[in-house]
Amino acid sequence: MSTRSKRIIIAVVILVIVAILAWVFFLLRAVKIPMPPGVGASSPAIPSLPPVVPPTPLGAVAPSGAHAEVAQAGIEAFARSFVERYGSFSSQSNFENLEDLYPFMTVSFQGETKASVARLRKQQSGGLPQYSGVTTRVMSVKKNLVSADEAKLLISTQRQNSGTNSVITYQDIALTLLKVEGQWKVDAAGWK
Repeated sequence: MSTRSKRIIIAVVILVIVAILAWVFFLLRAVKIPMPPGVGASSPAIPSLPPVVPPTPLGAVAPSGAHAEVAQAGIEAFARSFVERYGSFSSQSNFENLEDLYPFMTVSFQGETKASVARLRKQQSGGLPQYSGVTTRVMSVKKNLVSADEAKLLISTQRQNSGTNSVITYQDIALTLLKVEGQWKVDAAGWK
């Protein structure tokens, strides 16, 4: 086969490929995408979605009015998180679970908790105690009172004691929250 024949074959192949691509291009342009009824060039603009509202930060107060349910859900989520951390500890953590929660407490409750931690640390100063720990999980939250600046909740928990005798108990805790400078803070927590 001569060089001239090879060039003619290559030219024909290229023309065939270009013709196929052109044919596919025109077919795709001719295919109409089905539109739902009422949508088209003459229809009004599609309404925009409402703006996305970011979640309320831990302890912050959500706006009033239509967002009251969101605010109550935020209070419940805050209370759940607080109680699980407040009620979970180990003898090796040296009450760090309580110290980590100081920013989420009112000044008075923080003072009470600091005094309790100091007293408990003195009791343990005799040496390292045998390991013990408690893991607390919230089972349910009952809202006794929720107003614009105060919330009283009764929280049912499951507490698993680990160490020498692993025991599961169920215990309630009463929680009082106050709104301080726009943020919810725990003012009292009492195990029942």
